[in-house]
Amino acid sequence: MSTISYSLACTTFAIPTDKNIYIGKTRDMYPDIQAIEVVVPKNQDYKYIALVSKMQSFLGYSFESKWVVRSGINQNNLAIVNMFGANLVKQQDKSIQMRYDDGDDFMTYVLTKYKTVDSVIKDLPMIVKRYNYPEFYTIADNKSVAYIEVADNNQFKVKYSTDKSLVHTNHYLIDQKINGVAITESTSSMMRFKRMTELLNSTNNYSITQLESFMSDHKAGDNTSILRIGSPVTDPSSPRTLAHFIAEIPKNDNPATVYIRLITTNQQFTLVLDSRFWKSFNKSKVISFS
Repeated sequence: MSTISYSLACTTFAIPTDKNIYIGKTRDMYPDIQAIEVVVPKNQDYKYIALVSKMQSFLGYSFESKWVVRSGINQNNLAIVNMFGANLVKQQDKSIQMRYDDGDDFMTYVLTKYKTVDSVIKDLPMIVKRYNYPEFYTIADNKSVAYIEVADNNQFKVKYSTDKSLVHTNHYLIDQKINGVAITESTSSMMRFKRMTELLNSTNNYSITQLESFMSDHKAGDNTSILRIGSPVTDPSSPRTLAHFIAEIPKNDNPATVYIRLITTNQQFTLVLDSRFWKSFNKSKVISFS
């Protein structure tokens, strides 16, 4: 059986409402270099804004520092966030090695190439074959939400909704067996999944402010809450919640709003992604560091 590392402990959600669709992620990891970056591809691909990070080393690997997308939304209001899955360490290493070696991954491909959730799902056999490492993704546009569970050997499964909220943490929800091998969720992953589900079910009045308060929930203690503050707390290098990402996507043609909180430097950014915003960038630019 396999369990996940406490360092890989993100919590994500996607919520359809009458007027908006929300998608969010708490980013948990060992402290690293984070930034908010607007990416303008050199070809005719789509622009996007993302929470990105650089890591010098992880799980025994050393890397040339490159920005890696952790959460993002493109100019078509298609948003995507990711989570590491409860898979074998060897498979987990493969995911990390691939994205740091070549700077190209599932997240970047979706953000630069696609307009809608439906079009991503249609092309999943091709995308998963191209980026064939285990990982979880939650995606949203102005009509629908979905999460995608990818296993090894190009296996994947999808849960799709136009009217129900989805929550995902770090264990397989759709299929508890991969290649016939049972995958065991960690206590932290299950507790965060249940707690975020409970919080989302406690109201129908969603907003960025309300969701930020849910993402700051610390009910289960330092290392198993949605907001994790380090274990031990006194060790500044221990894994913890590093950032929050929330996108509010109107169901009409109004621009999306993105909220990013860089917890390590206590910075908060709320940006309206209207045509003026996208036109103001003619080349990629990092707009904030932490």
